[in-house]
Amino acid sequence: MNKKWKEGFSLIEVIIVLGVIAVIASIAIPSVSGLIDQAKATKVVTNMRTLQTSIVQYSIYNDDLTDLSFQKLIDAGLLTAEIPDLDIAVSFNRITISYTQDSPDISKLKEIDTQILGDETTNPYIEFKVR
Repeated sequence: MNKKWKEGFSLIEVIIVLGVIAVIASIAIPSVSGLIDQAKATKVVTNMRTLQTSIVQYSIYNDDLTDLSFQKLIDAGLLTAEIPDLDIAVSFNRITISYTQDSPDISKLKEIDTQILGDETTNPYIEFKVR
């Protein structure tokens, strides 16, 4: 008796494997997306706090902060480059560092740092005094 051996997978087996892969992907993709958003928010908050630390150090040796800029912080050796998407505003001895982009949204930033100010209608910012 001669039996013929079929090689390969049947159509049903291929469809089942594709279905299993689709289920796994539908579970994994949202998790990865959430982690990416969390990482972006962490980077923004870290950049804001790094800039804050640099400004505080700058204020120790410089009395006049009215024309404070990224370039002055770089020239003083407190930063190596301008931090994108952040703005510095000075009003007397009150400093405001604001984030100028829409993503990640402010709720993600506040999850990481509860001292982030603002709401959905304003850019996220931190505010602090020097001296």
